[in-house]
Formats: sequence, structure tokens, C-alpha cells
Amino acid sequence: MSKVINLKNNYPYIIMRIQNSVYEKHEVCFNSLGAIAELKDQGRDRGQLVYNMQRSPWAEDGYIDAATVEGLIIVVQHMVQKRNLRGCLVTAPDRCYYVEKDGSVDFSSKPPSGGIVILPVGGVDDV
Repeated sequence: MSKVINLKNNYPYIIMRIQNSVYEKHEVCFNSLGAIAELKDQGRDRGQLVYNMQRSPWAEDGYIDAATVEGLIIVVQHMVQKRNLRGCLVTAPDRCYYVEKDGSVDFSSKPPSGGIVILPVGGVDDV
């Protein structure tokens, strides 16, 4: 029997690397009321991104499903391109996707850790 985990309260989030050991954290919240999947600005000072969906983003095993991860990676790629910073989509304690300035994506089981986390300086309008 496979174990089902609950990540809904802490994941996903997006990390933007401002400089060595200084990061910006954007929490991602899911909203099932939207007609299409898109990001909207909510609470710029809290750094929350709202991802509107018609279905649940969660797979049966408790992780975020592949289609949602793909959509969020595209969002991170746009953020990286617009701000010329490296980014990382963290979907679980052991699952993250590093996005480089050239748009390439690398999967890792080791999310960013340590350093100083600051309030976001930009919101979804910067995507």
C-alpha cells in the first residue's frame, strides 16, 4: 500500500535567487474557480501567486500532478526571463525544478535551503 502525503499547506512555492544566499519566496495558491489556468496577482506584499484551475492539482499520491507542474514551470521560466534571475519551483520536500536563465530546467531532490529569504519585490505583473 502506497503512502499518501499531504503537501497542501506548504507547497508549491517559487524561489527566485536574488544573489548568493538571498532568495525571494513566492507561495503558490490554487483556486478552482477559474475558467482557465492562469496566474493572477493577489497580495503582492505577501508574494502569493494564484493559479486558477478547473480541476484539482493534486494527484492521488498527494503530490502535485504532472500537468500542474508543467504549467508552473512555464510560469517560473517567464519570471526568470523577465527578471534575469535563476528560479526554482519547489513542489515537495524532495521534488524541485531549477530553472536557469537560458530556460533550461533541471529536476532535483534537493530544494534550495539556507540563506536569507526576503519579501518579493515584484508580483505576477512582472511575469
